[in-house]
Amino acid sequence: MRSLRPGEYRRVLALGGDDAALAELPAPLRYTWRPPLAGLPGDVLALELAGELVGYAGYAVAEGAPERWSFTLLVLPAFRRRGIGGHALGALGEELRPRGGARLFTLVYANQSENMRFLLQRGFHAIGRSISCQLDLAAAPTSLDDPEAIVAGQGLRLTPLDRLPRHSLAERLLPLWNSTRPDQPQAWPFVPYSARRLAQEMLEPDAVALPFSYAVLTPQNEAVALALSANVGAGQLGTTYLAVDPGMRRRGLALALKLRLIADARAAHYVALFAENETHNAAMRALNRRLGYRDLLELVVVEREL
Repeated sequence: MRSLRPGEYRRVLALGGDDAALAELPAPLRYTWRPPLAGLPGDVLALELAGELVGYAGYAVAEGAPERWSFTLLVLPAFRRRGIGGHALGALGEELRPRGGARLFTLVYANQSENMRFLLQRGFHAIGRSISCQLDLAAAPTSLDDPEAIVAGQGLRLTPLDRLPRHSLAERLLPLWNSTRPDQPQAWPFVPYSARRLAQEMLEPDAVALPFSYAVLTPQNEAVALALSANVGAGQLGTTYLAVDPGMRRRGLALALKLRLIADARAAHYVALFAENETHNAAMRALNRRLGYRDLLELVVVEREL
């Protein structure tokens, strides 16, 4: 079988386009191109060899900055080790350089040695690391502190987001989001969100679980802590964002948010919770271990110039 030549691909799906076509994509690509990325420029390319589908290459702009793009590359097992992945990166370059693309980055699990070797050999380097962890709710501690008591003792209240007015939810959360999002490690400069973008990317997607997402509010209804959750599988919830206002940290608010999630998820018969923390965030990793989370896999962010 001959090697795939650069540019031998076709576009099969515009990001945010045909949901039926999206449902047919392999799971890694469906995950990547579902919200919160919806609404950002990007495509999925089908890689072909002599008219036969051999893989996919998907890409999306990061933070609305046309010089920075994330990508996911998937070569079907029967066609690996034939140079297709390298040519797919070339295809992405053909697409993105004319659009101002200058940097390309992706995520890879640290135990995926072949994938990591492939990327390092092509000029990528690690720029960040995080650990995913899981809590088996059946084995989670049952004698936990009362999260409402933790916040009430500070004159605050904790509420699920589905109990707050939807029409003003993004506006209420926006100041906290823009003050804490820069703390989250990322491979590009932070661009402040608008309320509409926050709603589109973090609150409106179908996977978002508002009954299991929470805010801690002051008596003036200002949000000082936030935890967002999403359905990530049957009976499973993942924490997609957890942040506390810088002036309100070290008061147990992150603990209260996690305790409320554990209690509500257990009562609703969920079986597992997932979270992801930067490897250097020792405080949050210690909190997760205290609550019974166990480490799963290390995720590495790699990038290179186009």
